[in-house]
Amino acid sequence: MSLSSRVSTHSNVEFPPGRLLVAFSGGEDSLYLLSIVPKERAFPVYVNHNLRTKDELDREIDLNRKNAEALGFSLTVVDIRKGMIEEVAKRERIGIEAAARKLRYEALSSFDCSYILTAHHQDDLVEGFLMRIMDGSPLSRLSSIRYTNGRILRPLLYLKKSEIKSGVKKLGLTPSIDSTNCEKKYRRNAIRYNLLPLLSQNEKDIITNISRNIEEYNSRIHDIPYEVGTYITFSRLLFLNANPTERENLIYKIYLYSGIKGRVSRKEIKRCTESILEGRKFQDSHLFLFIRGDLCSVYFPIPMFAFQFCSSLKFLGYKIERGSLLDEKDLRIDFSLVRKPLILRPSLPLDQIELKDGKKSVRELERELKIPYSFVLEDRIGIVAFFSRALGGRDRLSRRFLEKGGERVILTQNEILSTNELH
Repeated sequence: MSLSSRVSTHSNVEFPPGRLLVAFSGGEDSLYLLSIVPKERAFPVYVNHNLRTKDELDREIDLNRKNAEALGFSLTVVDIRKGMIEEVAKRERIGIEAAARKLRYEALSSFDCSYILTAHHQDDLVEGFLMRIMDGSPLSRLSSIRYTNGRILRPLLYLKKSEIKSGVKKLGLTPSIDSTNCEKKYRRNAIRYNLLPLLSQNEKDIITNISRNIEEYNSRIHDIPYEVGTYITFSRLLFLNANPTERENLIYKIYLYSGIKGRVSRKEIKRCTESILEGRKFQDSHLFLFIRGDLCSVYFPIPMFAFQFCSSLKFLGYKIERGSLLDEKDLRIDFSLVRKPLILRPSLPLDQIELKDGKKSVRELERELKIPYSFVLEDRIGIVAFFSRALGGRDRLSRRFLEKGGERVILTQNEILSTNELH
């Protein structure tokens, strides 16, 4: 009798046609999943996050290879460069867990397959549901983990943990154990070890049914379309015509883009929604929202900085460049007139720029353009240029540089913002 034949596939675990990638951590859950997938069209992939010691990882990979071979598979190992997860977490202002998940799915998505199978089960769904409740997530987000999400499929999602344990026991194989799964500093682990044991199986089933009903409800509602760049835009008219759940869902997503730490305040979501409905601008510690006709524009606070200007500078999702190409909206700066050092920085409350029609407050320009801030180039004499075109405004040049020729200088979007999605 083969190892896999010792495990009877549960009746509600089904597999779609096509080539199946199994996300294989080597733990109890993924070991069970690997034992029941169709062998002729499945292959396991282990992603090494390089977050633990080399000795522990080497032992884990060796054990996982042996277990995969015992089940009739050859294990593929993908390495994420050491330190890369920490870099992504810092750059995108997300936690280590979220950064590891982002890079893991990117690695898995690079393979040629029809579906990516993960071993999430009922307890994972319940944990996610409880986390979303604690975060104050809107109703549409409480489904926590979806059975399908594009190419990602979770065939064990509605399976009880006890059934998985029983199946692995029949295999007679020893699953690997990730030491970080026992660290209660991670909120999910704290919920798993402190809160989940207090729930009966009946209570878990109730939460599962609620989550499934919400997922079914979500399939019937529509997302309000929005565009993401260095700021977010969407139609106020579409927002007004959407139902309350769709409105709440959009505002919640926008707060996630802001890199908010901890729970999203329901009070802030309500206040922001009311401002849009009433046609008023909105500001709190996480975002600025302006309304220009039908267009709602959302900006996020930026830290103070000062960079010495160079020919190509990238920062905070923007880049500033100089060159010879020119369109009528681009600024032209004669650098022979600059009194160095030349500094690029965000605008400050008392900034003024000398324009063709006299001095003007930079804050006044920003109010006219309905933007929360801008960027300025400043030398020893004063402000050389005012950049806001990349923020939906208009660039302006100091009078002392007008009609003097020079090189084209533009500030543009450098990269698309990343979202802090939980699953």
